[in-house]
Amino acid sequence: MARTDKQEFEAAALPHLPDLFRTAARLAGDRGRAEDLVQEVYLQAWKSFHRFTPGTNCRAWLFKILINILHHQRRTWFNLRSMQETGKDIEETVMYAPPIPEKLTDEEVLTALDRVPAEFRTVVVLADVEEFSYKEIAHLLEIPIGTVMSRLGTTGRRGSLIRHRNRFTGGPGRMKIIDFGQSGCERVRRYMDSYISNELLVESNLEVLRHIEQCSECSKELETRMRIRGSVKDAVQRQELPAGLEQKIRTNIRESSPAMWPFGFSLKWVSAVAALLLLSTAGWIALRSRSGFSSQDQNAYIERISSRLSTILQVGLRDHVHCAVFRKYPKDPSAFAEMAHELGPQYSGLIPLVKAKVTDEYRVILAHRCSVQARHYVHLVLRGRSSLLSLVITKKNPGESFPAFNLAPALRAASVPIYRAGADRFQLAAFETQTYLVFVISDLPEESNLQLAAVLAPDVQRFLSQM
Repeated sequence: MARTDKQEFEAAALPHLPDLFRTAARLAGDRGRAEDLVQEVYLQAWKSFHRFTPGTNCRAWLFKILINILHHQRRTWFNLRSMQETGKDIEETVMYAPPIPEKLTDEEVLTALDRVPAEFRTVVVLADVEEFSYKEIAHLLEIPIGTVMSRLGTTGRRGSLIRHRNRFTGGPGRMKIIDFGQSGCERVRRYMDSYISNELLVESNLEVLRHIEQCSECSKELETRMRIRGSVKDAVQRQELPAGLEQKIRTNIRESSPAMWPFGFSLKWVSAVAALLLLSTAGWIALRSRSGFSSQDQNAYIERISSRLSTILQVGLRDHVHCAVFRKYPKDPSAFAEMAHELGPQYSGLIPLVKAKVTDEYRVILAHRCSVQARHYVHLVLRGRSSLLSLVITKKNPGESFPAFNLAPALRAASVPIYRAGADRFQLAAFETQTYLVFVISDLPEESNLQLAAVLAPDVQRFLSQM
């Protein structure tokens, strides 16, 4: 009996699920988000399976889809340029390399790996864990092979991992590039990661091998790098696949099949409608319309989702839900002049400031001053293709500050402490000035909302502090 397209797809694609998930988990930094990413990968792959050539590299094809989805989401969610270390910064400085312990725990390795800048971490995972060749990585990431090599070199793989591991464990700080003493050592250490990956020409391989045989320091360096590489690979590969993920993917594929229901409705369409009705019953879809909820209903919903938040974080969430979620928006947002008038001369400068920091995909659709439960706010609402986010600002009441409520910062952006929490579908990131509490709230994933807040925090704090 001939196999169906679905069976052929599952036979070709599902064996690569563990590889895809563990890579997605490391690149996304969150197992929950990785599950969503991998399910999206398989849906996209299934829909385009008719264009896949049997017998070609299915694994590389699936990884290409994963990388494309990640790149799209990073461009969509936030502007990282003001946060990430540039390649030049990393090349100019490198951590002093103390002896690496013989045994590193998986937690230490993964924590250090997750703190490496995303563009370096991606190459490390693809090369050291998934064992793609430099040429394959260059194709997947659409970068030159030379860039792949530099990101895996002393300043890339080993330098970044050591630097971020020591930041985690309280080790030493940054220093200028180590002086290897002889130009031969410098040259060999530039080639060392390529040597480990068997990516050098025969002549270069022999040059490295001869040098290592004669230089005890470079021999120790090689051993250290190989141990780091092995530790990274083992730690990532030991991460277990979530229970039920494969079955979810099989179900998604089945429901995305082109089989038609009566009246021309596909199974996927009917399932989507059912899901929307279920969500409406739960109250989410209806939140987009004020007419569906009385003021009492709105307040009850806000109280329910914020009940586990610290009181000071409820301040920002309350305005976001009340003012941004429970609202019907006009098809076209107000003009800048009208929004500036709504904010007044004191706060109108926030509009161009915010627009300059977020990606073009986001539009400011509302900017005004409002009140909820007798508290006054300055509120900017931005809409993306599939997300809604708010910048909520309010003056402090006496005694209000995040440390006073025993909150610990999740990170610091240019010395600005940023706090975070989640409530229902919403993610909150918050910071403060001497006079104001500031909240960035959205339905983005947790890390994306936090990173967006980190992009905005320094300039918004500076703006408010100068008032």
